Amino acid sequence: MLRDSVETPTFDRDELSALARAEREIRDGETYSREEIIDEFDLDTTESSEEE
Repeated sequence: MLRDSVETPTFDRDELSALARAEREIRDGETYSREEIIDEFDLDTTESSEEE
């Protein structure tokens, strides 16, 4: 997070706080993988552009 605040000093307090929360969630394993989301919400990931 510190690197982001130095490289992009235009972040405001809320944005830096959101970055810190996201990094903590990742570190604590509170995130979901793409596969977990697809399974949980029964999403269809096939390409619709192939149906011509």
